[in-house]
Amino acid sequence: MAKRAPGRRADPAAEHIKGSKTTLKVFRHVKAGSWNPVKIMGDFLVRNDSRVVANHAMHNHIAHPKMRKFLRQHTNIRIIHLRRGHLRNILTSMSIKRIIKIAITSILLIGIIVVMGGVEKVLTLLAGMKISYVLLILILHTTDRAIMTYKWLRLLRIKNIHIGIIQGIKIYCASMIWGIFLPSTIGSDAIRVISVTRRGHPSKEVLASVVIERIVGFLSAVLLGIFSCILISRLTNLGPKFQTVFWMGCIVLLVGGAVFALSFSQRFFDLVYGKLLRRFSNTKIIQKLKNFHISYKEFNAQETEMIIFAGLTFLEQLFPIFITWLIALGLGISVDLLFIAGVLPLTLLVSRLPVSINGIGVFESVFALLLSLAGVTTSQAVAIAFAGRILQTVAWLPWWIAQVLSERDLKPPRQVMEKG
Repeated sequence: MAKRAPGRRADPAAEHIKGSKTTLKVFRHVKAGSWNPVKIMGDFLVRNDSRVVANHAMHNHIAHPKMRKFLRQHTNIRIIHLRRGHLRNILTSMSIKRIIKIAITSILLIGIIVVMGGVEKVLTLLAGMKISYVLLILILHTTDRAIMTYKWLRLLRIKNIHIGIIQGIKIYCASMIWGIFLPSTIGSDAIRVISVTRRGHPSKEVLASVVIERIVGFLSAVLLGIFSCILISRLTNLGPKFQTVFWMGCIVLLVGGAVFALSFSQRFFDLVYGKLLRRFSNTKIIQKLKNFHISYKEFNAQETEMIIFAGLTFLEQLFPIFITWLIALGLGISVDLLFIAGVLPLTLLVSRLPVSINGIGVFESVFALLLSLAGVTTSQAVAIAFAGRILQTVAWLPWWIAQVLSERDLKPPRQVMEKG
């Protein structure tokens, strides 16, 4: 950079640094006699992951204190000040979580294979599945996803966001396919939000609809799990052992329902933002949170729509029970539909725990354990579980392909990849 007279300020110049995922803008500012040229981070922090930025900037001492003071007073550039080692700690914690999930998944799968004595029996069962059942199950999976999409689009219409059912199914199924490969458990939801937002719709409105969908879905799953405990208690002699699970489910449902209702309360809203977070009310993150909460609370005014949404959610969660029963029949495995209704909701609830990759290993282990009460072997239970995963993905693939062709991009939205 050319030398300047003492006391003169150089105009910020944009410099591009090629990263592994993206091209980052780094601004340079020089004030002769006060500090050496240093690299600082700017407005792009709103759009990019700070961890990626820091990876290129941490060894360059991001900004001198006088530099930060000058920029606060004269520019709108945001700066993150990292001390050496912060990036390493962030990346290490992320890596450890991922390694733990991979380890748990691997251990569970190896354990299942050992118990089965190999995978030959599972492969034999899968190869012998009847085509007529496969076609029927694919239709039911598509219907299930159509109901999921329809009820979500009803929420979006409350916010005056109108998306066609075909486009909605494409977004929903594509997000599920991409979500399989993303490290975050909420990757598919993030993709849905971004896919709708980049069509010109407000992100806070879309995010609010997804949050409502998640909460209602969880409460409905807990309610179904309680019914499952009752069914298993009636169908087996293990009633007393499921009493603890039953009462735990009841407590979770009551507490969760109370918190959900409280989140719509104006008094709770005033307490949180008027008193508890009052001293931080001018910060950007609290302002965004408050605006999101306002958008979220507006759903409470649509009681009829919320009741319909809850009903559709409960109806949709019955589909996996019927689909799993058909898979068992298609594989030539005799198991009672009521027993599947008792086993599957509990298994799905346990597999939601973020301890393995996409619930792999956890679902199969719990499913095999509970089905053993009906005389189903581990190989048969694992075959049912794997067939369910395969057919579910196959049902989503055509919609994913349609979405990829319409977007002309094989990758998920870049924002999600950077946050992943």
